[in-house]
Amino acid sequence: MLVSFDTVEKACKVVRQVRKICSYGHFNFTQIISNQRRVLDTIPSQNLKPTTRDLDFVNDDLPMERALGVVWNLQDYMLGFRIQIQDKPLNRRGILSTIHSIYDPLGIVGPAVLPAKHIFQELCRRGDDWDANLPDQLSVPWKDWLEGLSSLDSYQIPRWYGSEVSNTPAQLLIFCDGSETGYGAVAYLITPSLNGNFQSSLVMAKSRLAPLKKISIPRLELTAAKLGLSLMVTIQREIPLITRMCYLWSDSETVLKYLKNEKTRFQRFVSNRISFIRERTELEQWKFVPGKLNPADIASRGLPVRDFVTSQMWKRGPEFLCLGIESWPTGMKIPEVDDNDPEIKKNPVFCVTAKVEMDVARQFMENVSDWNVLRRSVAGLIKLQAKFRGGSPGKRLMLHDLAYAEKAIFRFLQAQSFEEEVASIQTSRPIRKSSKLRKFTPFLDEDGVLRVGGRLSNARHLTFDQRHPIILAKGHIATLLVRATHARSGHLGRAFVINRLRERFRIIGEGSLVKTILNDCISCRKYQGKVEAQVMADLPQDRVMGNNPPFTNTGVDLFGPFKTTRGRALQDRYGLIFKCLSSRAAHIEIVYDKSTDSFIQALRRFISRRGQVKLMRSDNGTNFIGAERELRENFQLLKQDEISQDMMNRGIEWVFNPPYSHHFGGVWEREIRTIRKVMSGLMNENRRPLTDESLNTLMCEVEAILNGRPLTPVSDDPNDMEPLTPNHLLLQRSGPTYPPGIFRDADQYAKHRWRQVQHLADVFWKRWSREYVTSLVSRSKWQEKRRNVSVNDLVLLVMENTMRSQWPLGRIMETYPDGDGNVRTVKIKTVKGEYRRPISQVVVLRPA
Repeated sequence: MLVSFDTVEKACKVVRQVRKICSYGHFNFTQIISNQRRVLDTIPSQNLKPTTRDLDFVNDDLPMERALGVVWNLQDYMLGFRIQIQDKPLNRRGILSTIHSIYDPLGIVGPAVLPAKHIFQELCRRGDDWDANLPDQLSVPWKDWLEGLSSLDSYQIPRWYGSEVSNTPAQLLIFCDGSETGYGAVAYLITPSLNGNFQSSLVMAKSRLAPLKKISIPRLELTAAKLGLSLMVTIQREIPLITRMCYLWSDSETVLKYLKNEKTRFQRFVSNRISFIRERTELEQWKFVPGKLNPADIASRGLPVRDFVTSQMWKRGPEFLCLGIESWPTGMKIPEVDDNDPEIKKNPVFCVTAKVEMDVARQFMENVSDWNVLRRSVAGLIKLQAKFRGGSPGKRLMLHDLAYAEKAIFRFLQAQSFEEEVASIQTSRPIRKSSKLRKFTPFLDEDGVLRVGGRLSNARHLTFDQRHPIILAKGHIATLLVRATHARSGHLGRAFVINRLRERFRIIGEGSLVKTILNDCISCRKYQGKVEAQVMADLPQDRVMGNNPPFTNTGVDLFGPFKTTRGRALQDRYGLIFKCLSSRAAHIEIVYDKSTDSFIQALRRFISRRGQVKLMRSDNGTNFIGAERELRENFQLLKQDEISQDMMNRGIEWVFNPPYSHHFGGVWEREIRTIRKVMSGLMNENRRPLTDESLNTLMCEVEAILNGRPLTPVSDDPNDMEPLTPNHLLLQRSGPTYPPGIFRDADQYAKHRWRQVQHLADVFWKRWSREYVTSLVSRSKWQEKRRNVSVNDLVLLVMENTMRSQWPLGRIMETYPDGDGNVRTVKIKTVKGEYRRPISQVVVLRPA
């Protein structure tokens, strides 16, 4: 601590020189210590600490060195403590902080700190909060401990282990002890003195609290012995003065007889520690010391600080350490381990009854999920049993081994399920009338297996198993047989499986069992399972809200292509239908290709003619997705140019249906079918391909036909009003022709014409709400509420234009319930990636 080096190599060189001087025979430790100043005086000043370079090591007093509260008095070669405790709150957090502020790496003041650790452990046992105030029964001992802590400032301990007699090795003695409070170990170094006696020095100690989980005193004593051994190994490695045998002392008779034991097996806790000690020490190194002479008792129980400072037992150890080996306590005879010792491992005694044997066999069979595996396992056990009885059954399984195993399984099951019937047959008594087997007239064959008697004894063209099948009850084994038969029959239907089963077995209640197994069969679900469906959802708000301008809420879709001529070339043109979700009015635009740019131009033409759209619904077409992205980016640019917020409110809310969910857009999908029907009729009248101008004209005609279709049923009564059509809202009349009737001159004035238009619009919305909307109340299909698919369901993902056997297997990762809690869209994870699909594209194989 007095010297500092700029490199590790220089420090190691000086240490090697000092050790070399200590190893010379004509130097003893007294001379080395008396020459210590001269040794330090020979060290170059550049290698000294800046604070010690001006010292006269021969005449000046040596300084005090400090490290985290530990003081090294170089003048007297003593270790002391200067502890400064800061004010901490009286709670669990403050106590822990105070305890850990005491730096004591050698465990010298461990017994004085142990009472404080015990108070903290009691708080942990009580489960108090970290910031809760200290209870009264613990605050008093804690304050007493804090007040006594200042007395540690006067505590000093010698730190020189040298011998007054030259060439005399030191001896290490370690004491161990355990108590209900804790356990600990303390080590003393014994060196000879000039008066013929010995002097002892405290080297190192360890104190540990007993764990919160209660363990026995013998186990704590054994743990303390293991701690003492670890202490010995550490000291031997760090101090090269110890050359004679080290001794370990314990006041526990139980520990010593455990170490002496050679034949008894102990519990794992004890055996692990005994093996650790026996591998590193000899039995002769362990000694018995009475409890009142054991200084480790202070380490395991702790002492108040004031009593600890004055304790000579802790500083020097017991008096016999300074009197020589002949004064040590005489060894006592260690008894043998008692057979009733709780740490002895008891040999298990098994008492197997017939009931236990049946339960074990049944549990073994129920843990097997395949019939072939079960019978091979039972056959292997039977061969192993024969080998234990002195036979030589051979290693390979043969067909007769499997047949014998099957009969053993059937006898076991029948003895459990039909115990009364088997007993009646064995004693030649009639079977009770309420038995399910009475109609089969059962009998026991030569192997003891219960079979059907029946009425087919004379059917010689049938095999014995077909005439007299084996009777089984519903259960795990019957389930395995049905699964095996179902798989062997190529996953055919219920009747075929039952017929195949009856060729050898007669299972009571086989119909319901086969039906259950076929419904749960994964392979059958893969090839025959139906896609999921849910009760038809309520119409969205944009479908039933009136009093809005036409095409406020719109659905859009692309259809075609149609062939047109340009010169001699044929070109593809597409139709773009805009469908008003409330009034069912249609608007058709012609697009020249399926690009996003072409779609945006058609959308701008549509908005220019029909007005601003607030909500747009569409499929997941790439052109629609690109248009939505471009429109959103354009509106962001407009915002950056600080266009008014009013223009920003003209943006379109775009809602995409899940991929492959055509029924989500049934409003416009049905119109496309109608358009194709009308187009095929009109184009058949003209055998030559249309031009672009003709196709535009034709689409306008189709649009007029669509908007002229009635929304409500047409009445045969001439007194009824004409049926409601979308044209009543768009044109204030049913069709593009002029309505019949005589108008008044007053209606021609602009002052009255807007009132007439407004009146006609109000009439349309009233009739639309009264006649059309009410017709949508019924659910044409999907009328039953079904189980919602859930996360972790094992499913097949339907892939269009792909064979069913190639549909990928997946698992539901996320569901998207609607407002009523019904799941109609899910996210599926497969080996190819994640997909968002409607439940109509999902086949559930195994629910979560």
